[in-house]
Amino acid sequence: MDLTEGDAEVPKVQEVLTELPSGAVSLSGDNGVYKFIRKEGTSEQKPSTGSKVTVDYTGKLEDGSVFDSSSGRKFTFNLGKSEVIKAWDLGVASMKRGEVCELYCHSKYAYGERGSPPKIPKNANLIFEVELHSWEAEDLTEDKDGGILREILNAGVDYTMPNNGAEVELELVGKHNDNVFDERHITYNVSEADEELQLIPAIDIIVKQMKKSEHSRIFVKSKYGFGAAGSQKFNIPPNADLVYDIKLVKFENAAEAWEMTDEERLENSSIVKEKGTKFFKDKKYLKAIVQYKKILDYLEHHDAKEDQTDLLENWKKMKMAGYLNLALCYNKLKDYAETIHMCEQALKEDPKSEKALYRMGEAYFEQKMFDEAQKHFLEVIKVNANNKPARNMKVKCDQTIKKLKDAERSKYKGMFDKFSKQDEEAEIRKKVEQQKERAKAKAAKKVAKTDESGEPAEAVNDGMKNGIAEAQS
Repeated sequence: MDLTEGDAEVPKVQEVLTELPSGAVSLSGDNGVYKFIRKEGTSEQKPSTGSKVTVDYTGKLEDGSVFDSSSGRKFTFNLGKSEVIKAWDLGVASMKRGEVCELYCHSKYAYGERGSPPKIPKNANLIFEVELHSWEAEDLTEDKDGGILREILNAGVDYTMPNNGAEVELELVGKHNDNVFDERHITYNVSEADEELQLIPAIDIIVKQMKKSEHSRIFVKSKYGFGAAGSQKFNIPPNADLVYDIKLVKFENAAEAWEMTDEERLENSSIVKEKGTKFFKDKKYLKAIVQYKKILDYLEHHDAKEDQTDLLENWKKMKMAGYLNLALCYNKLKDYAETIHMCEQALKEDPKSEKALYRMGEAYFEQKMFDEAQKHFLEVIKVNANNKPARNMKVKCDQTIKKLKDAERSKYKGMFDKFSKQDEEAEIRKKVEQQKERAKAKAAKKVAKTDESGEPAEAVNDGMKNGIAEAQS
């Protein structure tokens, strides 16, 4: 249970701790956490929720005994994400860069009734000396590639955040090299901005992670901005990094699937399918993907009974449309792994789906996995012998596989011929060496006989030369 202001059952820290230094201030509003500054910080900025902070610390019990210390190795954690005790999330958020402080923590803001054996007993109040070295802004990207970093300037209120399709009202200021290029008050639906609005992808990503009245600053790499194309409207060059200040004034979330009846889920699926198809025809494949994914969100579960055959049939058809259209979009984006994944999901619904088998075959072909592609095009033909595109692609696979096998045979034949020639040449060299050795031996015998007969040395040498010449011929 969290401490709340005015909770009479919770002892106040100043009633439990033996002493609090003069000048210590309460951070929790209920006397659960006090802070005393030992050394002032070097800047006015403070880390915000989600920042990756780096600190040094020493932890003590009330009797002054040390139970833990970073010992200069430095400790890093993500602020406000419940990765540390509550007292730390509160205390470090109040610190400035370079600040050194003491945090006096009631057990409910530390390790509570359980403690942390063997060093920290149950219901132990703790004292920490903390030094804040630095912090990095929160990374909002799914891949954590540093493409969108956020600093929260005002934390906002409530706990809910906009979902896909939510109507949001924003105030935004965009800067490039400290020059303001975009300053607007706009209302739009998340993930559904049209081209006229010229909103970069980072806007949708951050908006879905903001609370009402939150004011944040984001640092955006070009990948999540206007990319390699830049923006003619805003005079932004290619591959430009940007900075945006964004305030979420208010929002109204789109209805969630669990709030709808089955009929409403199907109706909404049909609406987003039409939106997705429009984006697809305009070659806006990423926007189309957002809409098609909503189909799968709406149709994840249903409440229909087995005898509601028409509804269940329409449900299956719409879900298949979601998977197949996503596969088509991913194929266009050359994301063949996702294409195959979507086709696999579709085949779970209908193992004989021509479109799923065909698009899977296309994805394998583009990845040069020709045997797998051939197998899937053959499956299409088994389902529908009159599917001409599948027949053409199977022929293309057959021809490609034959070419590769012929090239492989030719390659290895050339290698074998080369090795055979090398073996033959080695054998000839071996025979020549053997003949030379025999000639030398024969000549040596003549030398021995000459020594006995007294024949001139020149004649012996001539005999050796002749013997070697015979061997070389």
